[in-house]
Amino acid sequence: MSENQDRTAGDMPTIEVRGLCKRFGHVVAVDGLSFTIVPGKITGFFGPNGSGKTTTLRMILGLVRPTSGITLVDGVPYAQLPHPKRAVGAVLETSGFYPSRSARDHLRVLCAMSGIDYSRVDAVLAMVGLAEVASRRAGGFSLGMRQRLELASALLGDPGALILDEPANGLDPQGIAWLRGFLRWYASQGRSVLVSSHLLTEGAQIVDDVVIVANGRLLARSTVAELTASLPTYVRIRTPEAERLANLLASAGIRVSYEAYDVVLAAGTNTSVVGPIIASHGLVVEQMSSVGGTLEDAFLALTGGGAWPAQVPGQWAPQPAQPGQWGPQPAQPGQWGPQGAQPGQWGPQGAQPGQWGPQGAQPGQPGQWGPGGGGTRADSDGGSQAGEWYQPR
Repeated sequence: MSENQDRTAGDMPTIEVRGLCKRFGHVVAVDGLSFTIVPGKITGFFGPNGSGKTTTLRMILGLVRPTSGITLVDGVPYAQLPHPKRAVGAVLETSGFYPSRSARDHLRVLCAMSGIDYSRVDAVLAMVGLAEVASRRAGGFSLGMRQRLELASALLGDPGALILDEPANGLDPQGIAWLRGFLRWYASQGRSVLVSSHLLTEGAQIVDDVVIVANGRLLARSTVAELTASLPTYVRIRTPEAERLANLLASAGIRVSYEAYDVVLAAGTNTSVVGPIIASHGLVVEQMSSVGGTLEDAFLALTGGGAWPAQVPGQWAPQPAQPGQWGPQPAQPGQWGPQGAQPGQWGPQGAQPGQWGPQGAQPGQPGQWGPGGGGTRADSDGGSQAGEWYQPR
């Protein structure tokens, strides 16, 4: 009997992780992790490199044995499922393909190994947009096409759940948009989707729920809306009078920082408050908008990366700036650029606090730092000096 048969939402499996731990010698890869993936939702699984994401996914699929704890799919360990390919389809990493074997033949081999009806082959090839190249050798596929073929492999059993590790790797913008729509459609059928990814901006457009881990431990399990609701909002103002505006906002009790030498960020307020201050003092404003907390902001705050924008010295200073005067006063050595940056990490190797601006600043642009004489123009002294703003002639 074919595994491809009518299914109802009640047939869709729930994935459970309970008190999961995994040690490799003295290294603790996963430490007491617990969460549940429910049908009908796309759950994003996020964490820094080395946080235990892939190890956790491999334990869910029975590829790695836990030191303690348990993972369940539809109430039982994956290895005990009567039809595992029908319950869960997974893509953890790009597998090797026989270069001379066609995409269709590759999938037919997988069907034979799993007892799946061959009729699923052309169905899933059409589903992932590879129907027109089904007879082509897989060895000639691009990275994006190989990603689609991997997804087709995971869909062969018509599974109730998908587990995907970095599914957007190698996809062009059109492919990413297609993947987003496909996963939305898949979840709308009441199926479960667990996506591990480092692309937080893209993830925010796809996922409903998030699981965030670091050092193998659970940091957050929430919806995207709940996670970002607690983050501060900002007003972003681009103006040639950035220093004057920053002083006016600070005198009104509003916390300010700089995104660039001509961009002021006002924290914990809105345009209805900032707008009248600007108007009453006749400041020139080129752009003003409200900025809400994002999934990336929440991730960085939870994992110790520092939420954007920094609320301490560490952003661009207004002109004219003196060494040590980055961002709001008082600035301390070692508080350059993103939070957590250490002295000597900016500008040329070995630069000291108070000398150079953000790494990657280009000579020849007003308000930026750079080595003397760089680019096609030099400053008024014939070469910018450490601790001085670059100024065009």
